[in-house]
Amino acid sequence: MADSEMEMDGGPSGAGAPAEGESTLGMLDVLLFSIIAGLLIFWAVFRKKKEEIPEFKKIPTQAITPRETSFIEKMKKTGKNIVVFYGSQTGTAEEFANRLSKDAQRYGMRGTVADPEEYDMSELSRLSEIDNSIAVFCMATYGEGDPTDNAQDFYDWLQEADDDLSGVNFTVFGLGNKTYEHYNAMGKYVDKRLQQLGAKRIFDLGMGDDDGKYDSGDHVAVYPINDTTLVNKIGEILNVDLDTVISLNNLDGKEVGETVLYYGCRHRNEDFLYQEELEQFEKDGVLTQLNVAFSRDQTEKVYVQHLLKKNKENLWKLIHTDNAHIYICGDARNMARDVQNTFYEIASELGSMTHTQAVDYVKKLMTKGRKEVGETVLYYGCRHRNEDFLYQEELEQFEKDGVLTQLNVAFSRDQAEKVYVQHLLKKNKENLWKLIHTDNAHIYICGDARNMARDVQNTFYEIASELGSMTHTQAVDYVKKLMTKGRYSQDVWS
Repeated sequence: MADSEMEMDGGPSGAGAPAEGESTLGMLDVLLFSIIAGLLIFWAVFRKKKEEIPEFKKIPTQAITPRETSFIEKMKKTGKNIVVFYGSQTGTAEEFANRLSKDAQRYGMRGTVADPEEYDMSELSRLSEIDNSIAVFCMATYGEGDPTDNAQDFYDWLQEADDDLSGVNFTVFGLGNKTYEHYNAMGKYVDKRLQQLGAKRIFDLGMGDDDGKYDSGDHVAVYPINDTTLVNKIGEILNVDLDTVISLNNLDGKEVGETVLYYGCRHRNEDFLYQEELEQFEKDGVLTQLNVAFSRDQTEKVYVQHLLKKNKENLWKLIHTDNAHIYICGDARNMARDVQNTFYEIASELGSMTHTQAVDYVKKLMTKGRKEVGETVLYYGCRHRNEDFLYQEELEQFEKDGVLTQLNVAFSRDQAEKVYVQHLLKKNKENLWKLIHTDNAHIYICGDARNMARDVQNTFYEIASELGSMTHTQAVDYVKKLMTKGRYSQDVWS
C-alpha cells in the first residue's frame, strides 16, 4: 500500500510536464528546423540565376573548291599560249622557267609557269586546242641521272604513255653538270620521248652546264629585271605616267662628245642582238653613229675592222684630236687583235708614223690614266706547250710589253718528270716571299680546286714557314690572314 501511496503522491507534482528524454528531443528538432529553414531562405534570396547559354547560329560550311589540275583550262581562262614546265630540286630550273615565261611577252606571247607535279600531264595532247601554243620544259637532272622529285610523276607518265602528241610544239632546256656521268640525262630523255610520242620539236635541245668551264669568247651579262608589280605601285605613289619619255640633263658641266658604236655579227635577221634598241638609240641621239658589219649577208665577208678603215678620217679625228676613249668587247683571238692592228694602220697612215711609232701610240692610249702597279707575275700550268698552252702568243706578248713582269709556265707532260705550278713557286720562293711579305702583293688563284689550288696553298705554307721562320701552324694562320684581308683570292672549281 505504501508503494501505491508514493505513486499517488508523485502523480500531481509532474502532471503536464514532459519527461527528460522527451524535452531534449524537442529542442534538437527546433534547432535543426531553424538551420534548415535558414538555409532555404538563404538559397532562395542569394542563389545564382541560371546563366542562359546563347544560341549560336550554325555557320554553313563552304564547299572546298577542288585544285585546278588542268593546265589547258587554266591557259584558256587566262589567255596564255606558252606553258613552261620545270623539274627543279634546288630552285634553279624553276627560276629559269619564271624568266622564260616573263620574256615571252617581249615576243607577243603570253606565258605561264607550271609544276608538273601539280597538273595532269596526260592533258599535254590537248595543247593543240590553243592556237600558236608552245610547251617549254626546263628539266634539271638529279643524282645519278634521275628526275627531280617534282618531275618524278611526269617521268613515270612519259615511260608508260602511248598518247598521240601530234600537234604539240615543244622545246627542252636541260640543266646539268658535265663533270657527272649522266650529264643532262633528264633533259635528253624528255626531248627524245616527246618526239617519239609525235610532238614537234621547234628548237634543238639546250643543255646548260654549271661546271663553270670558260670557253674563249664567253661572256656573262647580268640583266636586272624590276618587279612589274612594284614598279607600277611606285608609279601610283608618285602619280606619274610610266610611259612618259624623259630626258636626262648633264649636271656635272662635262659635255659628252660623239658616241660611235661599231657592231659585228653574222646575219642581220638572225643574230643582230638588240637591233631595235640600238637603232632607236641612234634616232634619239644617244648614239651619234651606229655602224654594223654583217659578215655573212653578202658574198664578200665584212668585219668591224673594214668599217673602221672606211671611216678612218673621222676615227682619227675622234682619237687624236677629241681624245676619245676606245672600248673593245668581243673575241680576243680574232676580232680584238684585228681591230687593234687596224688602229695601228690608221695611226701610221693619218698620223704619219712608222709602224713601231703607231704601236707605241696605241699602247700609250691603253695605259693613259692607269694607276701605277707593282710587279705582275703569272704562273700558268698546262700539259703540253704545243697542245694546250692557251693564249700563248698573247701572254708572251704581254711579257714583252711589260704588262707582265714575269711569265712562268709549267708543262707537266713535256718531260719525263712532271712539273707543276707549285714546283715553279718553290723555285722562285725568295722573290715570291719578297712580293708577298714586303711588297704587299695580292695573290689570285684560278683553276682546279681538288688538286692545283690545294697544292699551291700548301706551297705557300712551306714558303712562309721557311722564309718567315714560322711553325707550320703560324704559316697557316699567316695565309689565312691574307685571305681575310682580301690579298689571297681563289676562283676555283672541282
